[in-house]
Amino acid sequence: MALLKSDVLATEFAQPPSLGQEIVQRLEAEIILLRREPGSRIGEEEVSARYGVSRSPVREALRALESDGLVARSPRRGGIVTPLSLENLDAICACRVPLEGLAAGNVAAAADPATLAALHETIERMEAAHQRHDAEAAFWANAALTDVLHDKCGNPVLRRLLDSVNKQALRYRYYAYRETTDIIAASITDNRDMLAAIRRADPEAARTVTEELVRKSWQLTREHLAARLARRPQTAERD
Repeated sequence: MALLKSDVLATEFAQPPSLGQEIVQRLEAEIILLRREPGSRIGEEEVSARYGVSRSPVREALRALESDGLVARSPRRGGIVTPLSLENLDAICACRVPLEGLAAGNVAAAADPATLAALHETIERMEAAHQRHDAEAAFWANAALTDVLHDKCGNPVLRRLLDSVNKQALRYRYYAYRETTDIIAASITDNRDMLAAIRRADPEAARTVTEELVRKSWQLTREHLAARLARRPQTAERD
């Protein structure tokens, strides 16, 4: 994967990333894409052997993942991938609704042709991926769309708040994309409506459409996650 934020969930570094940062990027992608199951252990020895590094950068990576809410560290055991839960989903989405709406409204107030083109391109990528039944590609295109909105929101404090919520949110968003095509189709339609509002330079409409889009995604994700949790009430989110 190319080292793009929406592809490996990495910060853009002015200098080459450290070993610890490189491991963070790889583990983030594995956790977001559920290749490391919620509730599963991330052992320092296993990660060290897999990537051919000492334990020091692995510990650095686990500390960073813990600060992002993706891992809970365990003494002498490395880390545990944070379980998916309805409570955590609700907490994340309650923050995302106003924050994402504000970002879209800000973009609508000052969008330039390059931003409009970038948003259009990501929606077309979502549509193409949906047509070929590629949920992961549709997810990455949607993540790229939100990256554009966050990057162009024009408010550095808002951008930091969005970044702090985004990594945890992405795991739930991917889970929903993997579980049902309904959310992909709805997201494409709603994002086209959002882009139309941005093209009209209508901040209020862009904010309203985006807030409703996030609420709809929240509800669909919640329904599918609740069904998953009900099927295995005594497990630690493992298949």
